[in-house]
Amino acid sequence: MSKNINDLPRETIIQVLRYLDGRNLQNATLTCKLWKNIIEAACRWSLTVKCDDTRSNNKEKMDFILTTDRKFGTIKIERGDLAEDTQILKMFQRHGFYLVKLDIRLGRIHNLTTFAEMLRLTPNLKCIYMAIIKLHEASDVPLGQVLPDLKKLDNLVMFECDQRIIKCFRKAKLSKIKIQKDEKQNCDAWVDFLLTQDMLTSLIANSRYLSIPAAIGKLNVPIPFRLTQLTISNALTISNADDQQSSHDNMLRFVKSQAEHLNYLELAGTFPHSVYECIFASMTQLKTLNVVVDDIPQDNDFYERLKENSSVRTIELSDNRLRDNRFLPNFLKKLPNIHSLIFPDVNVRKSTLTMAQSADKVESLTMDYVNQCFFESVKFPNLHTLQIGMLTSKVNWSEFTKIHRRLAELTIKFIQDRRYLTSDDIDQITTNVDLQTIRLGWGFNADDRFFEIIRTKCTNLKVLDLKEPII
Repeated sequence: MSKNINDLPRETIIQVLRYLDGRNLQNATLTCKLWKNIIEAACRWSLTVKCDDTRSNNKEKMDFILTTDRKFGTIKIERGDLAEDTQILKMFQRHGFYLVKLDIRLGRIHNLTTFAEMLRLTPNLKCIYMAIIKLHEASDVPLGQVLPDLKKLDNLVMFECDQRIIKCFRKAKLSKIKIQKDEKQNCDAWVDFLLTQDMLTSLIANSRYLSIPAAIGKLNVPIPFRLTQLTISNALTISNADDQQSSHDNMLRFVKSQAEHLNYLELAGTFPHSVYECIFASMTQLKTLNVVVDDIPQDNDFYERLKENSSVRTIELSDNRLRDNRFLPNFLKKLPNIHSLIFPDVNVRKSTLTMAQSADKVESLTMDYVNQCFFESVKFPNLHTLQIGMLTSKVNWSEFTKIHRRLAELTIKFIQDRRYLTSDDIDQITTNVDLQTIRLGWGFNADDRFFEIIRTKCTNLKVLDLKEPII
């Protein structure tokens, strides 16, 4: 047997654990050391390193990091000078092999070649998140053969990062990419990179000034990937009519190239009517559509000629409260098979909820934020599932459940004040509906009366999930 517990195979570690469980060892010190070594070897740990940790004032922490046998599966680096700090590079030399997720925030890269060397030390990396990373202007150098393979990297998120950094990931074959980019600079590096990613299935591309999908469409070249999930935000409106039409044509060209396989699409911003026509006429695999109510087409004639899309089953509606929402019923009429309705933020107008009831097949309703004023407008006769993110006031559950007799699943993730949902409310709910699933999050007191109500009235209950301890 190996003298180093770290070298033991998993099966042997399990045997040791069973052996220790069945014996009363007299040497407590030996037992503790064995347990410690087993835990060190078997677990994947998380590590957070801040820029101060790599300096002399926190030498003890860095000494531990550079000598421990722990296997760090996740490392988060905050405010570091990446690839220039020798301590960080040493950390990757020791722990990079086991790293699966890397999170880098508020940092600077002075040398891309050294940063690529750091990435080469992480052959098992699957996910990387980079936020607000600056690149020294003088360091935009050709990397040549020093590009890391990153064969297991699957998910890349870059939030407000210098786009030149992307060349370090050129050899990766990603399936998920998220780009958030608000700076007024071209997106040529991103476009070149995306055209190398033939395994890509999920793309989130948000930019305030330039549209990466439109820039790809502008090239009018074969696009190697086929997306199943796409999120795009349109750039600011272009004042020149000819340039605006050209931008719309480029966006449509990209959307059409992906229409056949998409099952999730999110649009944020004002898109040309031709893009919506493509959604309804060509996206036959689309299951979920996420739109901003204010930005849907505002034209009755447009909806008269728009085709129906019967494949969409879930609609997510955001609301900026900026424009008239009276065209929402026209929009939903062209989606006849909506069964799930989601309001993902707190800004939804009461009028938007009322107009959304034109989707009369809705069985599942998800609301991020609920108060009595908003709640009293909910009327979906086929409602089976209700999910509430935050309950912010008392609501009339008796009236609600009398209208929604088919309700069988209730989830409330957070109750702002314990008075907003009590056992009395549960009594009202279960008097009128036969709940099969109850999930109640923080803020609810499960007292003796609550359990008596459950035993008496919820005879078909299958799931009871309570986040707070029972009192």
